[in-house]
Order: sequence, then structure tokens, then C-alpha cells
Amino acid sequence: HPLSAESLAATLKSHGFAVEAFHSSIGERHQKELVQRLDTRELQALIATSSFGMGMDLPWLEWVIHAQPSTSVADYLQGAGRAGRGMAGSFEQATCILLGADRDRNDLSQQLYYHLPLEKTLRQMITSWSNSPHTEPENGVYVNRDASIITLDTKRQPSQSAAIRYAIRKGVIEHVQTPDAHQLSFRIPDHPGIWKDYHRARERDREAVDGEWLAIMNLVSGTRCRRAQVLDVFGDQPSPPYLRCCDVCDGPLFQGGSWT
Repeated sequence: HPLSAESLAATLKSHGFAVEAFHSSIGERHQKELVQRLDTRELQALIATSSFGMGMDLPWLEWVIHAQPSTSVADYLQGAGRAGRGMAGSFEQATCILLGADRDRNDLSQQLYYHLPLEKTLRQMITSWSNSPHTEPENGVYVNRDASIITLDTKRQPSQSAAIRYAIRKGVIEHVQTPDAHQLSFRIPDHPGIWKDYHRARERDREAVDGEWLAIMNLVSGTRCRRAQVLDVFGDQPSPPYLRCCDVCDGPLFQGGSWT
């Protein structure tokens, strides 16, 4: 099953490693405290989600280990790019390791499909809420039949909230603004034709998931220039490399116990 930062941190702690989980739910203040503890070597590592990404420019960070493949090449590169940033914009040697195997493809698909609910599943979920006899919050769900609006408590209904957010992004469900950051409100859809559009959009996204997996595997283990692949991801034009290109073009970066 896809790993979580908390579960992996707990496993490493049980083996005596000084680590902590780092993710968006712990809050910015706690995140800063953990980074400080890593800086002073009180912690050996942070077990982080993609929350440890843009803006984390730590000059002393030399290692990034991906415990499983990222959900996209761009996400993988953002994570790998946290290491070797050096001081004052300089760049230093760093190591990025990706732990992965062919079987991870199913795990990655599960992780992504979790946010791509089936048309039937989504319809049944909304219908069940709409027909509920309860008009007061029930397990984090509030139904306002007069306005045809359903409100979810995102903390009590995390997976259902993720499914609704996806449907909102696909234009299937109308989002209703709410002042509470931990609530998600939407208008109950009343046009049956939207589900066909949703099905087509989901299929396109499903194909994109497989494409991202192949792109990541090609980047880390393929035979095409890795530098060219990175430039392609960000839409940059190739230019002459500084000193050397990559291990595909110039041979292994680390050989015989030393950097080449």
C-alpha cells in the first residue's frame, strides 16, 4: 500500500532511528521546529511528504531518499532538488535515491486513483447523502435540502472530501464558498448528463497517471539523456552542459568509491 509519512516514521523509530514525520497537517510552526532539529542533528532525518518542497532551501541538506516513486516527474524533481543547493545560490554535491520496483506501479496508481473516484461511486455517495433523513451534521456531513447544498467536515470525511474536490475541478459539481477552512460545500448536481463528461475526464486522467509512471522510470533508469528529460519537463531549451551532462552521456557519476 502507498506509504504515509507517519507510518514510515513510526517504523524507523521502532528500529532506533531519530526521525519525525513532516507534512502539511502538522502546521507551519511545528514544521519550522522540525527543520531546526534536523539542522542541529537532533534528528537524523525528516520523513516528509511533498510539503517539504518549494521554499525549502537548506544549504546543508545532502541527501534526499524517495521511499516510493513520486506522482509525477515534476514532483520527483522538486523533491530531489531540495538537496545540494549550497550557500548563496551555489550548488554542492548531493545524492538522491529513489527506492522503487515494478510492483510500485500498482501502489502509485492506487494512490492517484484514490483522488479519481469512479462515476458510479461518486453518484452513489452524493445520492446517499441527499436522501439521508438527517439535516444536522451526521458523521461530518450536513445536508441543506432547501438550498440543495451538502457540506462536509474535511477532517472527519477526508477521502470523501478529496473525491468531491476532484469532481469540482472537473466541473461536475458546483463549489459553494464557505468561511470555514475545514468545511467543503457543494451544490447537489441535478443534470444527469454531467456524469458522462465526468467519466471521460476521469479516463483521460487515468491515462495520464500511467504516463507519469513511465516518465519517472525513464528518467531514473532509461537510456535517454537525463538532462534532456529534465529540460523537457519544464519546457526549457537544451544548452551546452556545465562540465558534464549526465551518467547516460558521460558515464557513471560515482565510480570506484569516488565522484567522477
